[in-house]
Amino acid sequence: MVFRAPRSSFLRLIALAVLLPAPLLGQVESVEVLGRSEVAGGQPFGEVGSYERIVGRVNFAFDPSLPSNQVITDLSLAPTDPDGRVRATASFIVLQPIDPERRSGLAWVDIPNQGTGTSLHLVQRAPAGASPLEAAAVGDGLLLRTGATLVWVGWQQALDDSGPLLSLTGPDLGLRGEGVHGWVRAVWTEPEEPRQTSEDVATPAGAPVTPAPGGDVRSLALLRHRPYSVAEGESDIHRLWMRPSPDAELEEVPSEEWDFIEDESLPASLAGGPNAVRLEGGFTPGAAYELVYRARTPLVTGLGLAAVRDFVSHAKWDLESPFPVQKAVAFGAGQGGRFLRAFLHDGFNEDSRGDIVFEGVFIHGAGAGRGGFNHRFAQPSRESRRGVDPGFPIDLPPFGMAGTFLQGDGASPGLVDRTPEAARPLTMTTHTSGDYWDRGASLTHTSPSGLGDVDPLPSERMYYLVGRQPPRSWQAQEGGLGLDALGIGPTVRALAMRLLTWVETGDEPPPSTVPRVSDGTLVPAGAVHPPASGGAEAPGTPFQVVAFDFGKRWEEGIVDKVPPEAGAAFPVLVPFVDGFGNPLGGVRPIGLRVPLGTLPSWTTEPSPELLRVPQEGETGGSQPVRENLYPDAEAYLARARSAARRLVMDGFLLAEDLPHVLVAARALWEGPSDSVR
Repeated sequence: MVFRAPRSSFLRLIALAVLLPAPLLGQVESVEVLGRSEVAGGQPFGEVGSYERIVGRVNFAFDPSLPSNQVITDLSLAPTDPDGRVRATASFIVLQPIDPERRSGLAWVDIPNQGTGTSLHLVQRAPAGASPLEAAAVGDGLLLRTGATLVWVGWQQALDDSGPLLSLTGPDLGLRGEGVHGWVRAVWTEPEEPRQTSEDVATPAGAPVTPAPGGDVRSLALLRHRPYSVAEGESDIHRLWMRPSPDAELEEVPSEEWDFIEDESLPASLAGGPNAVRLEGGFTPGAAYELVYRARTPLVTGLGLAAVRDFVSHAKWDLESPFPVQKAVAFGAGQGGRFLRAFLHDGFNEDSRGDIVFEGVFIHGAGAGRGGFNHRFAQPSRESRRGVDPGFPIDLPPFGMAGTFLQGDGASPGLVDRTPEAARPLTMTTHTSGDYWDRGASLTHTSPSGLGDVDPLPSERMYYLVGRQPPRSWQAQEGGLGLDALGIGPTVRALAMRLLTWVETGDEPPPSTVPRVSDGTLVPAGAVHPPASGGAEAPGTPFQVVAFDFGKRWEEGIVDKVPPEAGAAFPVLVPFVDGFGNPLGGVRPIGLRVPLGTLPSWTTEPSPELLRVPQEGETGGSQPVRENLYPDAEAYLARARSAARRLVMDGFLLAEDLPHVLVAARALWEGPSDSVR
C-alpha cells in the first residue's frame, strides 16, 4: 500500500515560501548530511522499491522571544549567539524511498528511547534495540512497504555518546547561569551481587551504575547519563540516607562517612568533576539509598521537545529539506511514549507558525506518566513503577487526553487542553497489562475519583493489549516469523497501519477497547484473584500514583522540595479476570481468545509464561482439563482460525499475519509456551 500526498500540500508549500519571511520557516538553521547509503543493499520493498539511508546533524537556532518557546524552562537563561539565538545540534537518521515518485509524503517519526528507536522492533519485527544503521533493523519491512519516510532525531542531552545513540547537544547554564543551583535526588537499591562495569545497567531504572569492582563507590551517572555538577563539593548541605530493608525507616548516613569523588572509569562524555559517591566501609547489599545533593549549571532539557517539533516542521515546510514530507505521525514506546505525552501537554504540537506538527500520535506502554522532559535539573530517564521510588515529577495530572466533569469529581482538564483545536492530532494509546499494574494506566480513562469512566475524544483511540511483550529477537518458527499466539506484537502492527490510514484517508480505526468501571471489567486490585490451581501467585498491590508537592515554583518548572511532600494516592484500578485468570476488557490474542491456560497479567516479568490447564489424567483442581475444552488439536485449531479471522475483520490483525499466528497457535497446542518464542 502506497499513500499519495495531495497536490494541495505542495501548493501550500510554495505559497508559504513566498508569503513568509525566511526566519519564520522554522528554527532549523542548517542540515548537514554526513552520509547516504542504500538500505539492505538496495533490497526492494514491495512496489515502493529501494530505500536510502541519510545520516546527519541538524543545527538549531532557537529564538527565546518566540511565543512557542516560552514554555521551555530556563531558555531565557541559556547562552546566546550574537543574534540572540540559543544554539543546539542533534543527530538524525532518515530512511526514504530512493524514487521520489514512490514516497508517500508521510513521515513516521520514531521517538528514541534512551537514544534508540523502538518501532522497528514493535512494528517491523526487527531485533530489540536494532539501530536503523543495521541491516537487521529492516525486519519484514512493513513500514517501508507503505512508502513512508522513517525519521529518528536525537532529543536527549548528556547521553553517553561513545555508542551509536541519537542525542542532542545543547547548552547548559554554565555561562549565564553559574549561579543557578538546585536540588538533585538519586535513589537506588544496592544489588546483592556487585556489578562490575559501567556497561551493566540491568537494574531498576534510574539506579546508578557501579563503575568499578568493590562496594565502596557508586557513580552518579544514571543510565549512561552525564550527572549534574555538584555545587560546593565539600559542604555538609548534601545528605545521604539508607534503608536497610524495604519496611525499615530511612537512616541518615553521617556526613563524615561519605564524600564525592571523581570516577575516572566512566566514558569521557559522562566524566568530569565529582560524579560518584564513596562510602566508608562500603554500601550494604540489598539496602536502599537516597542521595540529595546541591547541583549547579542545569541543562535546558525542554530543548529536546522543541528539537523534535522544529525538525519535523522543517521536513514539512522547508523546500530545501533533503527529506520532504507533507504529514507526520509520531510513535513512542516507554520513555518515548512519555515524551509524547509531555510533548502534547506542553503544547509542542503547534509550531512557531501555528501549524500542526504531528497529524497522528501513537503512544505505547507509557501508562499515566510524563516525566523529566522540561524542568530544571530534570532526569528524563527516570520512571515510576512497582519497586522503583515514585518521588520524581513523572506521574502528573492531567492523565487523560480528554477533560471531564463528573458529579462528585469536579472539573478535570485534559492532556491536550493547551493545544488549539487545529493543532490537535489523532491519537492512539495502547496499554499493556504491565501498564495497569505498574504504571497507573487506568488513570488515563477514569475520573479523578476512580468511580466513573471517561470516554475518549472523537480524535482518540485507546486499547488495552492483553498478552505478553514481543521477544527481543523475532525468531522464525516453522514459517511463523516469530509472531506469538500469546503476544501483543501482531496487534501493535495492525494498529500502526490503521493509524496511518486514519491520518491519510480519515478511515477510522476500531472503537476504543479498554476495561471499564461501568461493566465491572476495571476493578480495585483486591478483587482480582488467580485461579485456584495452575500455580498462579496472588497479584499483590499495583503501583500507587501519588500526588506530590514539589514546591511553590513547580509551575515554573523548578523543584524546590527534595524529597517532595507526598499527598493522597490516586485510585489505580486494574483489569478484572475470567475463570482462567485472563484479563477482561481488552484486545486478546488468539492464544487467549481460545485459551489453554492462565497468562499471569499482573507479574512484573515482561513475558510471562502460560500456566496451562491440565490434560486428562492430571490433577486439575477447579480448572477443566484440556480435553473437555477441545476434543483434539483440529477442534482447537478450528476455533483458533475463527478467532484469527475475527481479529482481522475487527482491525486488530493484518491479513498477511494471519497464517503466521495460526502456525504459532499450533505450536502452542503441541508444546510449552516458549516453543513459539
